Amino acid sequence: MRRSSKPKTDVGTILLHWWLVGTLVVSTLSGLRFAVDMPDTSYIKFLEPALPVDKIWILHVLSGVSVMALAGAYPIYLAATGLGRRIWPDRARLAALTVRGPARWGAINVLLYWILFLCLAGQVITGVLMHRGYGGILVEFHLLLTWLIVGYAFIHVFAHFAFGGVRQLLRVFRPSRIPTPSPSNFAPPGAHAPVPQMRASLFREGLVLGVTTIAGIVVAGSFICYDRMSRDTLHVVRVPKSFNRGLHPDLSDPIWRVPALVIRTNQGTNFDGTGASAIEVRAVHDGEFIIFGFTWDDPTRSLKHTPLIKKQDGWHALFTEPQEEREVSLAAKAKFAKATLTNFEDTLAEDKFSVMLANIEKPFGPGAFHPGARPLADKPPSSSGRGLHYTEDGSSVNLWVWHANGANSNRCENNRVGPPAQPSAAQARGLSPYKGGYVSDRSEATVIENFAPTLPRDLSVAVTPLRLPKDIQAKHSAKSAAELNPDYGDHENSRWWISEEESAPYSFELDAQIPIGTVIPGVIAPAPRPPTAKDVYCQAHWAAGRWTLLAKRRLNTGTGGDVPIGSNTFMWVAAFDHTFANHTRHIRPIRLEVRQ
Repeated sequence: MRRSSKPKTDVGTILLHWWLVGTLVVSTLSGLRFAVDMPDTSYIKFLEPALPVDKIWILHVLSGVSVMALAGAYPIYLAATGLGRRIWPDRARLAALTVRGPARWGAINVLLYWILFLCLAGQVITGVLMHRGYGGILVEFHLLLTWLIVGYAFIHVFAHFAFGGVRQLLRVFRPSRIPTPSPSNFAPPGAHAPVPQMRASLFREGLVLGVTTIAGIVVAGSFICYDRMSRDTLHVVRVPKSFNRGLHPDLSDPIWRVPALVIRTNQGTNFDGTGASAIEVRAVHDGEFIIFGFTWDDPTRSLKHTPLIKKQDGWHALFTEPQEEREVSLAAKAKFAKATLTNFEDTLAEDKFSVMLANIEKPFGPGAFHPGARPLADKPPSSSGRGLHYTEDGSSVNLWVWHANGANSNRCENNRVGPPAQPSAAQARGLSPYKGGYVSDRSEATVIENFAPTLPRDLSVAVTPLRLPKDIQAKHSAKSAAELNPDYGDHENSRWWISEEESAPYSFELDAQIPIGTVIPGVIAPAPRPPTAKDVYCQAHWAAGRWTLLAKRRLNTGTGGDVPIGSNTFMWVAAFDHTFANHTRHIRPIRLEVRQ
């Protein structure tokens, strides 16, 4: 019987090869989904429509765990089959680099394997560090390694084609039996051992594949178990009720000598260019209320929120995003609706802080954010262009948001995120921003933007303020260039908001009294409302490059929209450094343990 001349590859190598290919495809696509939102990655915006938007954290983390499993399985397979020599850069292979023909390309392929191994090792190491909260240059290096792996894929295919043409490429589709190792297979790297020819029995093939698979499962399972066992736990200490007499935005009281967690958050914007901030978390309770103490690094106190300046042709929003970048970021939204849409600002915006609470464990992020200009194909696009908040499992999470500006900064907005809502008629037409599953009661608002919910794409077009100061000379005047500089820390008593009492609805008569060049706040502080059981009370203070925020709420508000806080409640935190939407984040949840 004539033996086929078509080259083949052992079945184990084929399985491991396609396992790695599938893993890298998922890892690359989900990773680029995050990279699209980075400040300096406009060159890949064209990929955005092809990138996934659902379960991004789960896909990316599990694909990373899959690479770890392969890193454990592949050496076991090589040892069991004696095929280690075919990837070893021994002296003979290095000498082949100087010889023309297939031998040179065979040696090049071996070197390319080791380049891939190094890139994968770097991806795993940087990925684990990012998973643990480290960011900064690690994020950029992780992305660089991703591009090296993408480039490797094309070079790898070309090198194999140069080595043996199409027949060589098709080897990964033609399985052969697993070779049986012989003593020569374990010879030193410099020895010229023959390629094993004797085929293993079916029993031995199954044993080799089984041991290889088990090795991969053990590596992956070990990481997942370690990750779960090393979760951060915040111990909420019980204190006497006499302590709950008010909020003072400092931690000098001895009662705050309780265990603190340091949560590393990253992948945000600003923070002196690092996009990262370490957040310390403490908590106490008195059986009725829980009080959190948050402190985090922030180089400047930022209170401005898109101020409005009066020019010859009317009022203009002081966005600082370059016009060309603004046009690019709005291009995807323009495909859906031609109406103007709200944009976000990374410079003239106030500092903020958010807390997300859930009573369902979600190990890879809260599962409530989905990136992309339009994550839901049958719903309107994201107003910020970054994504939408909503849950996919029908659950609901609480979202507290604190704004540094406004007369009502002593209260956090208590909102929630649930399944995606049906858009209203205005949202469907693009006249009002669609927020996915983000539900915010207007009575919860601590600040209201002083302009319509839509802004023109062309910032040279004037806007109409909702309210104007009644006495412009008493409270507001033209601001200096330093005061409008985002690197200039706002004074503690700076007034970048106006109250309803000291302002009036826009009118031509009132506008005519305001001189050209006047800058007025971009937010309105709504009138105080009566307290409710679900209120989240907040007090904050900035000093020496650090914010301290205290937040207090009932452990159980008794309302259906609020998450009761107790042991096994899970929490995520995020810091905003003068940005609307580009906050820091962390993947691993903080588990609360409420001591009785």
